[in-house]
Amino acid sequence: MERAFAAGCVDKIIAGDWEDVQIKLGVLEARKTERKYSLWDRLLKDDEVGDHEEWIADNDSLAESSQKNRKKRDAEKARMKNRRAMAKKSRRLNRKKKNKK
Repeated sequence: MERAFAAGCVDKIIAGDWEDVQIKLGVLEARKTERKYSLWDRLLKDDEVGDHEEWIADNDSLAESSQKNRKKRDAEKARMKNRRAMAKKSRRLNRKKKNKK
């Protein structure tokens, strides 16, 4: 089980992280490290004073990375569209050359 968690093969939303599972199984009595909350955890837990600023900062960084990814994806789509158009034009020219002979 530990190797599965270390490899990232286990969805932490279902059972929590490796320490959470050890606590549930009775191997550990309490956490050794501070829990890293995911966005999902933050949405589900009760509102606490001060968490909103941290949550907003996390969302801003997620929005920036999402925008960068969208720009990369759009650039790749445009490049592929251009390549298809060039290939189509080349095929037409080759057909014309073949028909002239």
